[in-house]
Amino acid sequence: LRRIGERWQLLDATGAVIDESEVVVLANAGDALRLLGQPAWPVEKVRGQVSWWPPQIRMKDFFTPPRIPVAGTGYLLPATGSGIVFGATSQRGDNDPPVRASDHALNLAQLARLTGTDLEGSIEDLQGRTGWRWVSDDRLPLIGAAPQTVPPSLRMDQARLVPRIPGLFMFTALGSRGIAWSALGAQVLASIISGAPSPLEASLLDAVDPARFIVREARRRTTGG
Repeated sequence: LRRIGERWQLLDATGAVIDESEVVVLANAGDALRLLGQPAWPVEKVRGQVSWWPPQIRMKDFFTPPRIPVAGTGYLLPATGSGIVFGATSQRGDNDPPVRASDHALNLAQLARLTGTDLEGSIEDLQGRTGWRWVSDDRLPLIGAAPQTVPPSLRMDQARLVPRIPGLFMFTALGSRGIAWSALGAQVLASIISGAPSPLEASLLDAVDPARFIVREARRRTTGG
């Protein structure tokens, strides 16, 4: 990204301009932090593996698939023509991409608790997929105007006092609740950009504001902690 006057330009790998706009929203997981210069915020990626029970293995021999999603410690989705999906693991600091039998075992254990069925011995029948979620230390997303990466001062003990990068906004670190967060988060972000009334009260806006990490550091300096 490059700021030229009052507009942002999006560049490709050769430096050519792909597009430009007055407003840019970084909604690209960990790459949002990369484009901001890797600020030292407590946001990290967490490995997760989901398991897939293929349709050729009769599920009714083990349990009756639910008609609606079931969630608790783990989740189970309704059956489709492609089988059922359940999971998922959550491992911090794990960059290993291959699907692992040990993670299938963890997902089966969670599925057994959800269904009350002993499903041991079914690992060899399973397939799966590995992905990474970006998660903040307080488990809340980053939604709002991108703060300037400057050393926090004692006056930055409130989010509204933190200077912002003009025309640059963020929507990332949705963690494992991305689908639940997405619609409300989009409304919040649109209201921030346009100046329309927000669907959230001020305290909740501060709670998801990307500037909250700078505010925390400023408050620690104030208290000497």
